Amino acid sequence: ETFSVARSVAVGSVVNGLTVTTDGSHVLTAGADGKVKLWNAASGANERTFEGGDKPVRTVAASKNNLYVATGGADSLVRFYNFADGKLLAAIKAPGPIQGLSFSANNQILAAACEDKSIQTWSLGPPQNGMALTADLIKPLQTYAHDAAADDVTFATDGSTLYSASADKTIKQWKVASDAATKTFQHPNFVDAVAFDNTGTRLATGCHDGKVRIWDVVKGQSLKEIAAHTMPAAPGQQPVPAAIYCIAWSADGKQVLSGDSGEAFYI
Repeated sequence: ETFSVARSVAVGSVVNGLTVTTDGSHVLTAGADGKVKLWNAASGANERTFEGGDKPVRTVAASKNNLYVATGGADSLVRFYNFADGKLLAAIKAPGPIQGLSFSANNQILAAACEDKSIQTWSLGPPQNGMALTADLIKPLQTYAHDAAADDVTFATDGSTLYSASADKTIKQWKVASDAATKTFQHPNFVDAVAFDNTGTRLATGCHDGKVRIWDVVKGQSLKEIAAHTMPAAPGQQPVPAAIYCIAWSADGKQVLSGDSGEAFYI
């Protein structure tokens, strides 16, 4: 397959994380300025801002039913917002600064990748009598561990398998209710981002070597490497790789979005 840049959107802040809504209509970006912004995927217009305080927001996730937005960052708090109007619903404490978040396919589990090497999961109890999600409905479920800081996490389409990226240069596969990793994908440098496509058969990973890699999940093999991000080079010098900090697939699985330490994301 051929991947190319279709659009660049100026965010106005370093992009630490991004995600695409299930229907593909919007992109959410997590900024170093403490804000999460909702962008129209077709026009590139900023439609809404979720205020998360003055600490950098490192990650953002949208539930598959488009009811909730979850954010996390340096203050170790997971914040839950109402997608429709941006209202803050709940805030819970994670084991450490939060690098990545992901909802399961059935919206009943949230996973967080944390700087203290842990992957923490919570069960999300269904709101009663039409009431909004509250903190007392969010319960700790299970914890996994990397050998270095955990940087990102994503659920497979089956809702019981998750994949995490780490500074230990690996992507690890985990099963809910199992403590040990069931599969490992090696990388040449720190891995900060991981995302599933809509078929659940391909992973996209973002690495500090500036490359996006597409993986066959079943075979555990790299299908394609894309030299996606470079830093501006001085006159007469060769460009150097820019670390990739966030990645996401479009809803139809035909595009990959990735972001680096600049102030834009690429489609």
